Amino acid sequence: MKYLAVPRPFSMDIWDPNLLAGFLSLLDAQRAVNVQWAIDAQRAIDALRTIDAQWAIDARRAIDAQRAIYAQAALRLQAALDTHAALDAHAALDAHAALDAHAALDAHAALDVHAALDAHAALDAHAALDAHAALDAHTALDAHATLDAALDTQHNEPTPSNPLVCPNCGKEFRRVQERNRHIESYLPHSIYCRINGCTWTCRRQPDFKVHWGRAHPEEGQAPGEDTNGLYDANVFVKLIIDGMPVEEAARAAYTKIQERLEELGRADVRAEHVSGRNKELRRWITA
Repeated sequence: MKYLAVPRPFSMDIWDPNLLAGFLSLLDAQRAVNVQWAIDAQRAIDALRTIDAQWAIDARRAIDAQRAIYAQAALRLQAALDTHAALDAHAALDAHAALDAHAALDAHAALDVHAALDAHAALDAHAALDAHAALDAHTALDAHATLDAALDTQHNEPTPSNPLVCPNCGKEFRRVQERNRHIESYLPHSIYCRINGCTWTCRRQPDFKVHWGRAHPEEGQAPGEDTNGLYDANVFVKLIIDGMPVEEAARAAYTKIQERLEELGRADVRAEHVSGRNKELRRWITA
């Protein structure tokens, strides 16, 4: 900073008031200039600080943005790893289910072979047994679902000595299935409803599915045929074809039903429920 050089007077007597006034004016101007310079310097400092602060904020934002990008990439990578692990687990479950299904098919095939062998043995022994003795000797036939098909093939085809007629009423039929369905009408119902308190019964699985959908829709899908049976009606149809009186076959079937209901703890299902509207059948099984 440069100051004005003011000549020093040699004597106060020669000091000029105007010169003093000018000197004071110069001092005031110099002070104003100094103040302005100080203000400008402070403003420059403040501006630099503001710029530095803005740069710091921008740098922080850039760092935060980069961290967010890294975090997002890490989340995507983790999600991809989780998806891959889930796919691997699902593939393992599918493979396990396939193995279980294969094992079940093998077991089912073994049961079918066993049932066929049992049916063949039953046919060989059938000539030496009357119908009632056959029932007592072959109570295990309820566990072999394929026996009826084997018997139909070998004994239920129409021949001159074995026409497709009902042995009880003499009505003739063109198909084995029609005759057997007619004979089954002499027997108690073989299908029950698994819902406690529901005493509804029937002979046909489609009828049961209709009942299930109407009476118990909240229970979901209807149970399968292998879980809601009371006895195998086909066995008793065959006994009637072989000569057992229908009344005796109906009572024997009802005995099977009572044993099954006792196992299930369903004492609420009685004779009037499994006989339906067939009053004659109800009289047979309650005699």
